[in-house]
Amino acid sequence: GAWISYDDLMGCCNLENYETLGYENFHYIMSVDVARQEGQDNTIIMILKLVWVNDHYEAEVVYIKSLNGCKFEDQAKKVREILSKYPTTQTIFMDTQTIGLALKDELAKPYFDEINQCWCNPLIDMNDEVAMKNIAETNGVPIIYGIKPTAEINHKMGYSVKKYTQKHWIHFYGNETGDNKEDLTMEEKLLLRETQYMCSEVMSMKTKINGQWIKFYTDDVLKDRWSCLCYGLFGVDIKYEEKIAREKKSSSKVAIKRRFNNDREN
Repeated sequence: GAWISYDDLMGCCNLENYETLGYENFHYIMSVDVARQEGQDNTIIMILKLVWVNDHYEAEVVYIKSLNGCKFEDQAKKVREILSKYPTTQTIFMDTQTIGLALKDELAKPYFDEINQCWCNPLIDMNDEVAMKNIAETNGVPIIYGIKPTAEINHKMGYSVKKYTQKHWIHFYGNETGDNKEDLTMEEKLLLRETQYMCSEVMSMKTKINGQWIKFYTDDVLKDRWSCLCYGLFGVDIKYEEKIAREKKSSSKVAIKRRFNNDREN
């Protein structure tokens, strides 16, 4: 009854090397599943590297961090720290309702970077009309894409996970990742362990009909990494749509210019 095939998922565990720092010539996105400061649930922060292949994006899950029992202030600090490791991150996809609202509010505050000894601009939700209206005053950076999950959105996100795993358009760390597999750093070992936890959560997901939509559930306690992966692949799909829209707009401008030049010559 599992939603995702074991073979499909294991076929995606094929990244060759660990990537603990981002490359300048690649774009990344971040996804965040926010948990309460107290309780069993974890806040998960995930970095996905975008790679354009022929006619679609493929995503490499290069970083996963789990936080338990952290204040929202500390969660925001960790988000900032991870962004500094992957500075070409374009967008943060996260639930900004209920619990997520508290983290969103923390990220919207000016932040002092103790390492570089400088103040950093607030990070704001591009879907927040009030924040966007005041962006000139706050000097905010509209990097957050606030998601308000509904039955329909959850349905689409679950299907995105199935699409990317079936087509092997998503890639994870596995036991064969790394040149020196017996000499991994502590950070690399943690990334492999987090990936294995994520795969276990993904394989535990089952489905049932909820009206016209499919609802995803698990008999296990945790599904934080599953949710974070869903937000991430939701983001990949949005980035794909944005790229296609830009290319169509560019092609349209070229066609108009060519037509204009032909008319002038005639």
